[in-house]
Amino acid sequence: MRIVRSLEPALFDRNSIVTVGTFDGVHRAHRQIIERIVERARARSGRSVVVTFDPHPKEVVRSAQGPVELLTTLEERCERMGELGVDLTVVLPFTQATAHIDAPGRVRCGGFGTGAGSFAWQQALLDFFQ
Repeated sequence: MRIVRSLEPALFDRNSIVTVGTFDGVHRAHRQIIERIVERARARSGRSVVVTFDPHPKEVVRSAQGPVELLTTLEERCERMGELGVDLTVVLPFTQATAHIDAPGRVRCGGFGTGAGSFAWQQALLDFFQ
């Protein structure tokens, strides 16, 4: 698995399957999501891509509340992604500016876009880092 710290157009193609999240702990539900993107990417002869953040968003959003206990380090998360067959992990910096990315239709859930409106937020995220 390759790990990069920027979004570059060459990293993706039309057959890439991408998921965005923190994946702290890479627990059962995370593994199911990741296994699904790996499976779908392989079926399309594309890349499975996980986009995650460093520092963890909770460390930025809740910094005034003191230290945040995480289940895994970034290195552990990346290692687990590789074990699950992910082709590429993109680690992006999470800042106060990232926390305030907004897009039409975004459903707010712990600082991230989820549900039907999440595509617009994910596109806003891609635009932000390019």
